Amino acid sequence: MEEIVFPNQIRIHRKLRGVSMQDLADKLNISLSAISKIEKGYRRLNQEQLISVAEILDCPLQELYVNE
Repeated sequence: MEEIVFPNQIRIHRKLRGVSMQDLADKLNISLSAISKIEKGYRRLNQEQLISVAEILDCPLQELYVNE
């Protein structure tokens, strides 16, 4: 089974934590457009960015993955 990042999980956790797309972009030092593309699945995060997202959103890294 391959584990992949489920972009909608990032959006769900971001909204649950009350973090705006702009706040997340600023904290990751990437553009708002990049966050939008990540959440839509058009752009991927590298491992370092993914770990940062989990820390910023205060959620376990595993919650950003789905098994397929």
